[in-house]
Amino acid sequence: MCYMGGYNLSMNRRAVLTSCAVVPAVAGCLDSLPFTGDAEPVAAPAAIVLGNRSDDAVDLQVVAKEDGTEVYNEVHTVERLQTAKETDHGYPAAGSVHLVGEWLGNFAEYTFEFTAPEHGLERSLDTETAISNGETAYSSVYEGGCYYVLAEIDHSGDTLSGDFREYDHDLAFSDEVRQHVSQCA
Repeated sequence: MCYMGGYNLSMNRRAVLTSCAVVPAVAGCLDSLPFTGDAEPVAAPAAIVLGNRSDDAVDLQVVAKEDGTEVYNEVHTVERLQTAKETDHGYPAAGSVHLVGEWLGNFAEYTFEFTAPEHGLERSLDTETAISNGETAYSSVYEGGCYYVLAEIDHSGDTLSGDFREYDHDLAFSDEVRQHVSQCA
């Protein structure tokens, strides 16, 4: 017998049968979701971009794990935001570091941990993080494609944000990054 909200619904047999049938149907649907069961990622991380929009250089520790095994653990100094007067093009530019390596580009489960120890900031992302429109590296929308990982200190230096973004060859990445990205694109 099914109970809903603590009430015995045997008086309305149709309502009881309908509500009981929903549970197995929903449970069966859960196995088909892209991030459950034995699903494998169909998109790969191509690069990591560390950004800094604050007025001071920041040390960011990057730890990457592929299928639970640590494959990268380094600290990088990300230079401060440059003002429009300090750049050649006349626009402000965030300090940035682009990371690529043999340990990226695989269709695997990744965890990325970013820490700015001087500021007490941490951010962690994994393969289930949405790339865009709620779709993840498990979604057939991105099958065979690449994404990049962005971790960035905001203007105040008080927030470390992070997300995954769809890789686009028209973005202003260096030739080194583009060469590496072409392996998973």
